[in-house]
Amino acid sequence: MSKNNRRFMTASGILLLAVPLVLSHPHFRKSTSARLPGLEVKMEYTTLPWNPVHLAEVKDGFVFHCGYATLELVGDAKLGDKTIPAGKYVLRARAKDANTWTFFVAPPPADRNAPIDMAKAIDLLTKSSGGQSLHQHLSLDLVPGHGETDNMALIVLAWGDRQIEGRLAGFTAPKKM
Repeated sequence: MSKNNRRFMTASGILLLAVPLVLSHPHFRKSTSARLPGLEVKMEYTTLPWNPVHLAEVKDGFVFHCGYATLELVGDAKLGDKTIPAGKYVLRARAKDANTWTFFVAPPPADRNAPIDMAKAIDLLTKSSGGQSLHQHLSLDLVPGHGETDNMALIVLAWGDRQIEGRLAGFTAPKKM
């Protein structure tokens, strides 16, 4: 092989490896946490770009991985008569249709590719809506509630024009001075 052929092959190989990296869309792991009275919540997920085609054909029972979100509770999360024991969970959203979703948490499967044991899943009281401002990337956050969810910790997912709010725990707000 001539010297010029080797240079061409080397440059072609580098180019073939570099182009997908340059053109690929970045994803990264994000984390958020919140400290409530008697409860610390840690959440991690992977960002995803919005693609409305992915949700166009959603059917009843479809489970969305929410960016492979994980939730860690240090302390029990209590809301009304429901308690989610301290521990590590996966956070997922189950669809009734493209605009109606329910968050649930479940113990993580031993193998990442194994199915979730739905018998151990705990549904969160959830409100979902569309027509919100456009979020180009999946975003999850832990926020305090407002109005009817006052004194509750919420998990909020925003992706595209959709928003899902799940009630995680109630808490007693500190007294205002």
